[in-house]
Amino acid sequence: MENRLMRSLELGDFKLARIIINGGHDLNFCTNSGTSPLMLACKFAACENNISMKLDIICTLLGKNANINAKDNKGRTALAYAMHSRCKATIQMLKKEGLVITIDAKIKRSKGNNKIIWDSFDLDDEYIEINKITPIEGYAFKNVQSIYNMQLHDNQLTTIRTNTFEETYIKNYLDLSGNYISRIEENAFGNLTTLPLLNLTSNPINCDCGVYPFWSWINERTAIYVVATCSDGRSVQSLGSSDLGQCNRE
Repeated sequence: MENRLMRSLELGDFKLARIIINGGHDLNFCTNSGTSPLMLACKFAACENNISMKLDIICTLLGKNANINAKDNKGRTALAYAMHSRCKATIQMLKKEGLVITIDAKIKRSKGNNKIIWDSFDLDDEYIEINKITPIEGYAFKNVQSIYNMQLHDNQLTTIRTNTFEETYIKNYLDLSGNYISRIEENAFGNLTTLPLLNLTSNPINCDCGVYPFWSWINERTAIYVVATCSDGRSVQSLGSSDLGQCNRE
């Protein structure tokens, strides 16, 4: 039997959805795939004419205790659905409700295995902003393709691990500024060969032999404008053989 609330949200019939919600419908009902009413509301690709109605319905669902932390059978939260719809206003609303922090907590509980969470976002040419992130493991952003800007600034990152950005495609810039990054592992940025700008300012990068792979990566990709400074204030790009000559890469 078709669920009327889910159907109205899927079609963007928010007037009918409000009537059904006010009638006492179970707001934490889930389909066989684990999709909730809140997820469907966040997924709907609203236009200028009905974006306010969409946001109002989401507010109503949250106000009536719809579970913002629920996950579908693939581990996706309402935030993943909002990203799929490319609706910045919805993403910002969910962030204000603390969902991004909740995702960070889930990453911590999963002992660093956050690959499944990022794989589930299913984005296409989207501007995303993620805050309160601490660890990011290798291949964390695999299958996240055609992102316009990726902003990971002002988090609590300390290390960019091997293959973190493997099979990730960013069109404009990657912003990792304002973290606590001291170590960048070999091949951390994978195949980001066409990235115009990489911002690593305001990070205490340790420019000993451990920076050699990153330094080499920069020198091999002159088309990428990289802004990165060592913990002592020197530019990573300014390092030369006199600084890294003792580093044996054989």
